[in-house]
Amino acid sequence: MRFDFDLTYRILTTIEDLPPSGSISVNDFIDEEKFPDEGERYTPYDNEFIRVSYHMELLVNSGLLEAYPFHAVGIPATNYTVRPGLNNASGLTLDGHQYLAMLRDDTILNRLKKKVKSGLWSAAEALSIEAVKLLIF
Repeated sequence: MRFDFDLTYRILTTIEDLPPSGSISVNDFIDEEKFPDEGERYTPYDNEFIRVSYHMELLVNSGLLEAYPFHAVGIPATNYTVRPGLNNASGLTLDGHQYLAMLRDDTILNRLKKKVKSGLWSAAEALSIEAVKLLIF
């Protein structure tokens, strides 16, 4: 699966705007007009759900996003993402806020997008505060 920086940036900025007691799930990032849930298995909706879930998992693993597991029958409580998974995000970590603050500068944001698009940086590098700091200087 290809890393979609624009999606991860949209996830982070959307979550940053949540009220203090708010949370958001993978479903909230899926355009149901573009990806209708037809009730069948392996629909385009399911594929998009997996794609968004994967990117939310990257953000959790990078330490930028706070999330908690979705508790349901048959889904282990330790799984943040079960493909197709469920993930509720409750807020950004301190690192997540710092990361977004650095990307508010359009020059830095464009440099980062260019590095990712060209393949010079992996998802792990793109989601690293230390790597983004290198773009500042």
